[in-house]
Amino acid sequence: MAERELEVSIAKLEERVVGLERWQDRQNGSLERLEKRIDEIDRRVHQILVSVLIALISSLLGAGFSILTNLALRTIQR
Repeated sequence: MAERELEVSIAKLEERVVGLERWQDRQNGSLERLEKRIDEIDRRVHQILVSVLIALISSLLGAGFSILTNLALRTIQR
């Protein structure tokens, strides 16, 4: 009797392990998809940051050039 109960318990445990392995495979797939999405978001954030920095630098250089041009014109006019 005890041997039969042990066999039943082992069979149930094996069934649970198989179920957990399937669940783990699904979780791994979900994690891979999440990782790809996060990488894509990270790439886009970096692109936006670079674009903003380029615009800021261009603006600062343009303002600096404008100031230098105005100073040069004032100097010439004197």
